[in-house]
Amino acid sequence: MVEPVETFEHAGLLVAVHYDEDGESANPRNADNFGTLAFEYGVNSGLDDERLGGEEALRHLQIVCSDCGGSGYKLNAEGDDVDCARCAGDGYIDATIEEYFEEKFDAIVTLPIHYGDYGSSGARINSCEEAEANGVIFATKASAEMTGVPKAKYVEALEVEIDVLNTWLEGGVYGYVVREFEGGKVLDSCWGFLAKYLDTTDEGGWGYLIDEAKRAAVDQAEILKNTVREIVTFEVKMQVPFHSDDKFIPSADEIKKALYDGTDIDTPSAITVKRVIGANP
Repeated sequence: MVEPVETFEHAGLLVAVHYDEDGESANPRNADNFGTLAFEYGVNSGLDDERLGGEEALRHLQIVCSDCGGSGYKLNAEGDDVDCARCAGDGYIDATIEEYFEEKFDAIVTLPIHYGDYGSSGARINSCEEAEANGVIFATKASAEMTGVPKAKYVEALEVEIDVLNTWLEGGVYGYVVREFEGGKVLDSCWGFLAKYLDTTDEGGWGYLIDEAKRAAVDQAEILKNTVREIVTFEVKMQVPFHSDDKFIPSADEIKKALYDGTDIDTPSAITVKRVIGANP
């Protein structure tokens, strides 16, 4: 376990906050999301819900021409087939990102985004202009119904999802461990909290993590208070002097520690060990 990023005392117990080294469980894309992510080929985000065409695909989007229905031609006044004036006989027309995703995915809201991988500094997704985009996040009527996001909050909901995802991409995943001060016995722990380090304004993030850790400490302190604990002590007495040139003779304290820890120790027969067990409420 890595060194804690913060430690504090609460309810008479030691609370330590650590980075969650296995943060995959906190990946927000594993949950039901309002938005769907789509990236161009060549963007190795590992986050895709949908894949677009090749590189620069978002610069060459086309949709079916609505004037000719994709046929490429129309009837003129004389009843003859002529090339559609809008698409020049191609059947398709250039489209904006919003127009393309509305037609292809029934999107009700679409935001162009840019994914950047910065190596050891992590990755990040930013909203951007269409010309800079290598991906999009969009939502459908079905996802709005599933998540309950109202129309007035569509754009805000997508922006919040990007912000939460960036917290995860930048390694903002933590957990807490509650221990006894004496002996360091672990009493409770919980992992997978998405949080911005020390940002108490991050609702549902760092402040929530600390509150949950304190609540766990209080719960464990109450459990300890009401638990009868077995106290094991060892009395070690040297019955007779014991001398040897080639054999290690442990001290009384060393024997006590070994017995308490449950480890083996080589003791001469001249040493008597008495195990005393008692209970202390």
